[in-house]
Formats: sequence, structure tokens, C-alpha cells
Amino acid sequence: MSDVANSVTSTHPFAAVEALRSENDIVYSSSMSTNWLLGIWRLMRADASLDFAPGVRMEFLVDGVLRYHVDVGGQDQVVDLVYRVDGELLHTENPEAPHSMSVRIEHGAGDVLLLDFGGAQAMLVRELERPAHDIQ
Repeated sequence: MSDVANSVTSTHPFAAVEALRSENDIVYSSSMSTNWLLGIWRLMRADASLDFAPGVRMEFLVDGVLRYHVDVGGQDQVVDLVYRVDGELLHTENPEAPHSMSVRIEHGAGDVLLLDFGGAQAMLVRELERPAHDIQ
């Protein structure tokens, strides 16, 4: 396992994510600076075919964790994913279920996160402050 994966794994609080990292020896790509991606992004709009729930938020953390927030009946439901960026592709994996996805990303004008799912697109805007209700 690489030193990067070792250091990330040893400090991460989510055991399932740690196990996935260890199993797949995830190394973060340096081919594209991803500092702009860090933070919380709220869905602004998406093509209907993507079936995104209204109010979806994606919280990108520095240690390769993507916290996917969905409002379900007024409650914030969170799915912890593992992510890495390789060039223009964002790769995600769910350590709790056998699901992975890759999507083309772009840092758009006005600090917008554009996701391109092979033609169908979603646009997210950065949240400058945490929502009033607690994000866990």
C-alpha cells in the first residue's frame, strides 16, 4: 500500500471507508489540482433523466471522503463514499454496497461544479456556510 493511502487510512474515522481504501490501495491523482472541489456543493439543476433528489448536497473532504446528503422527509440522510479524481474524471465508490461510478467533472464559471454523465448533466453551486441544521 502507498504511503499516501496509509496516511489517509490511518486518520479516517469511517471503518468501511478505511477497508475499501486498504483493499483498493487508492492513490490520489496529482494530474489535476482538486483543491477547488473541497467543500459542500448543493444541486442547482440536473437533467430529469439523472433523477437527482431536490436539495442533494455533496461534501468533498480532503481525505478522499465524499459525504452525499439527501433530504428524506425533512431529515438529512448521509451516505459516505470514497472518491478520487483522475484527470477530468471523478470516481466514487460506496464501501457499504457494491456500487462505483465515474463521471466527467468541470469547474465551471462562477465556481460551479458541472457533472457530465455521458450527456446528461448536473450543476451544483458551492455552499459558503454550513446549513442551519447540523450536517453529520
